[in-house]
Amino acid sequence: MKTFGWCAAALVWGVCFTLTLAFGYASVGHVVVRTPAASASAALWDPGTGAWTLGQSMASGRRNHASAVLPDGSVLVAGGLGKGALWYDYEAGRPLRSSEVFRSPGGWSEAGELPHEFHQGSMFALADGRVVALGGPNAQATALWDPESRRWHAGPSLSAPVWVGYAAAPQRDGAIILAYGERMESWDGRSPSWVRKPAPQWSVSAAALAALPDGRVLLVGEGGPGRNSYAYEPSTRFQLWDPSTEHWQEVGAWPGSGFRHLAARLAGGPVLVLRQGNDSRLGAILWNPTDESLEETVPPDGLTFPESLVALADGRALILGQLGAAVWQPTMRKWAAVPTPGIPLSRLAVTLLQDGRVLATGGDGPPVRRLVRWSAVASALALLGVASLAIGAALAIRKWRPAHVLLACSAAIAAASAGMAGWLLWLFAHIMRMD
Repeated sequence: MKTFGWCAAALVWGVCFTLTLAFGYASVGHVVVRTPAASASAALWDPGTGAWTLGQSMASGRRNHASAVLPDGSVLVAGGLGKGALWYDYEAGRPLRSSEVFRSPGGWSEAGELPHEFHQGSMFALADGRVVALGGPNAQATALWDPESRRWHAGPSLSAPVWVGYAAAPQRDGAIILAYGERMESWDGRSPSWVRKPAPQWSVSAAALAALPDGRVLLVGEGGPGRNSYAYEPSTRFQLWDPSTEHWQEVGAWPGSGFRHLAARLAGGPVLVLRQGNDSRLGAILWNPTDESLEETVPPDGLTFPESLVALADGRALILGQLGAAVWQPTMRKWAAVPTPGIPLSRLAVTLLQDGRVLATGGDGPPVRRLVRWSAVASALALLGVASLAIGAALAIRKWRPAHVLLACSAAIAAASAGMAGWLLWLFAHIMRMD
C-alpha cells in the first residue's frame, strides 16, 4: 500500500507539474498561433454614382481566386485559398476546388468542383459559353466549366508548367494566349492541345497582356539586354505580337524595375499599364497603339500594391490597391480617388459586369492570432509545478528503496507524458476553432 501511495502521489504531482509548466511555456509567448483568414464578402461598384454596395456573401471565404463573366451576365468564381493552415505561416491556406455563380439579383449558387486545386490563376469565358481555368503555382493542368451541366472537367494541359508571373488574355478571335518568360502558347478553345508560338524578343518577368481591337496583343514586363549581367539596366519592355504574321516587335521601353505589372486596354484605344516598383512606388503609363508613344501619369499618393485594374465602358479605368482605390479620367488626364468598398482589398477578385458595374469578391480576412504574454500568474504556476515535482519525488524516495524509486519515476514520466499530450490536444482544438 505504501508503494501504491507513493506512486499515486508522484502521479498527481507529475500531472500538476506538467500542466502548469506547459501553460507557463505558452504564457511566455513561445507558442504564437497565427492563421490566415479568407473573406466571403462581395461588393458592387456603380460607375455612375461612384458608390459601393455590399452584396450577399459567398458560401466560402476565398482569396487568390479567379472570376469570369458568363454570356448570360452572371459571374463564375472558382478556386482560391480558404481557411488557413494549422500553424504559423500567414501566407498558407487550404487550396479550394469549389466554385460559385453570382447572379444579380439572386445571389450565389453552387457551381461544382474543379478537378484539381486552383489558386493564383486566371479564368476566361470562351465563345461557346464554357470557361477555362489555367495558371497558378507550378500549374500545367487546365480545367473547363460547362454552363449546361454546371460541372468541371479536365482541359488540355499546357506544354509546360507555369509559375506566378505569367500573363494570359483572350484574343479577338476567342483564342487564349499565354506568355511566360521566353515561352508563348495559345489555345483556340477546340483543339486537344495548346500550340507553341514564337518566343518574344525579350524574356520578361511579372508580365501582363492586353489584346487590341485589330487582333494584335501587347506584352509588357521587365526585361531587356544583359539581364543576367552587372550592366543590366532594368526597364519595362513593350512588345507587340501580330498573330497574322506571328511576328514580335518591340514598341517601347519604360525605365525602371517592378515586380508586378497590370495592363488594360481602355475604350478609345490606349493601353494603361501599372507597375509596382521594387521601391514600393506605383507607376502608371499610357501606350498609344496609333503612334506607339508613351505618356507617363502619376497615381495618387499612397495608392500602392495594385490588386486589379478594370477598364470601364466610358473610357475610365478603376484601380483597387491594398491601401485604396482610384479612377483614371482620360478627359481630364488625371487620377481621382474613390471610396473603398468596405471589404478586404488584398488578394481579391474583381470583375466588370455586362451592365457596367464592378463586382469585387473575397480577399484577405483579418489574421487570427493568439499571443499570451508572460505574467506573474504564469510565473507562480511554473514555480508551483517545480515545487510539486520536488515534493512528489521526496515522497516517492523517502525510504530510498530502488523498486519504489523506479515505480515512482515511471509514474511521474507517465503523468508528464499524459499531461503534455492533453495540453497539445487542447492547443490543436484551439487552433481548429480559428477561421
